[in-house]
Amino acid sequence: MPIEFARERLVIARLVVALMRARASYYYPELGLAASYELQLVATAVFIGHASRRPMGASEIARFVGMPRPTALRRLGDLIRRGIVVRKGRIYCINPEGVNGPKVAGVVRGNIRRIRAAAKELSKLDENVT
Repeated sequence: MPIEFARERLVIARLVVALMRARASYYYPELGLAASYELQLVATAVFIGHASRRPMGASEIARFVGMPRPTALRRLGDLIRRGIVVRKGRIYCINPEGVNGPKVAGVVRGNIRRIRAAAKELSKLDENVT
């Protein structure tokens, strides 16, 4: 039995890995992609809360990413030690000094290019289906 939407799924899967790899190499170069996965996931949750002006506490972050609270707390502690996240009372926020740097614009622009290329490829695949 063939995999439905295999080509579309392939484009999306490659995009997800490319985005995570770019982020891992910038923020966690010593860890690599697999070892940085949970840190990236927790940092993303903190960023979403911060950027949407609804910062989250540890329990909410844990629920959001689907991991046990003790694991989320360990990852948050690691992110704090790395200077990426700051704790303000019971909530966690992104530390601008920890995430802004001389190369960040290149990383973000590279990710935008990756997303646009994937969107273009998906659009072409969609045209072939309809």
